[in-house]
Amino acid sequence: YDLALEHFKKALRTKDDFGLDDADSTAVFRDLGSAVVLMHRRVRHENGLRAPDKEDLDLALECATKAYSRSRNHFGDESVESADASFLKGEVFLARGENSTAISCLGESLRIYQSVTPDSHLKRARALHCLGLAHLRRGEQDRLLLGDN
Repeated sequence: YDLALEHFKKALRTKDDFGLDDADSTAVFRDLGSAVVLMHRRVRHENGLRAPDKEDLDLALECATKAYSRSRNHFGDESVESADASFLKGEVFLARGENSTAISCLGESLRIYQSVTPDSHLKRARALHCLGLAHLRRGEQDRLLLGDN
């Protein structure tokens, strides 16, 4: 896990120098953010691997944020690529426990997917699933804060 993160960080530093119009760098940021989120999910379910710390999720958020801004700049606000990047940001915020922000990002991705993909598209289903999960987790947080059991 640690070695993988070190490689991701090196890749991030390498691609950070490219301009906003570089479509390849947009894909790299999206891929790096996705990889860290995937690792976060995986380590929660496997013994012997350390759980990602806040720094790891900060790296994922940095990648997702760069992918989001570059996707919007390169492909347009209402593109599938922008929706994918918004979805990734939502996944990162969900992993960080920032459920309200996750809901906002995932809602944006769903709205764009609904306008540019067919009704039965898998991307819509993924966005709906994660959006439901974020609402569920936010509700659990609210109950804990209010002291309801």
